[in-house]
Amino acid sequence: AGEGIREDEAFVLACAEVRADTLLYAARYAEDRGFMTRAFRANVECLRYASPDLRGDRAFMLEAISEHVGALEWVSEELHRDKEFVLSALERRRGALEYASCMQDHREVVVAAVRRSRVALGFASNRLRADKGVVLEAVKSFGEALQFAHKSLREDA
Repeated sequence: AGEGIREDEAFVLACAEVRADTLLYAARYAEDRGFMTRAFRANVECLRYASPDLRGDRAFMLEAISEHVGALEWVSEELHRDKEFVLSALERRRGALEYASCMQDHREVVVAAVRRSRVALGFASNRLRADKGVVLEAVKSFGEALQFAHKSLREDA
C-alpha cells in the first residue's frame, strides 16, 4: 500500500501542503518541475526537497521567489552568490535581502534593497550599516530606516 500512495501525485501534494517533509518519502517528485511548482505554491518549505537542479534553475527559483520571498532560502549556493540573480529577486520581492545572506555585505545589492524596503538596512552587514552613503540612500527612501543604521551613525544624527 505504501508504494501506491507514493505514486498518487494528488495525495502526495495534499500531504506536502500540510507537511513539506513528507516529500522525503516521495523523492521521485524532486525533479518534477510541474509538481514542485504546485508544491511550493501550497507550501514554500517544499523547496527544501526540490532537486539541486531545480534549486539552481534561475527561472524556476525566480518564479518561486515571486510567490514567496522565503523561497530565496532554498536557492542553490551558486545562485545565492550571483549578484544579478539577487538583484532580480529584489525586483520581485523587496524583503529578499533578509534571505540573501551572501549579499548582505555587497554595496550595490544593499543599496538596491534599501531603496525598496524600509527594513532592508537591518539585514545589511555592520560595515554597510555604518556606511554613510548606504544609510543616506535608505533614509531618502524611508526616514524610519535610520533606526537600522549602525550605532555610531545614529549617535551622530
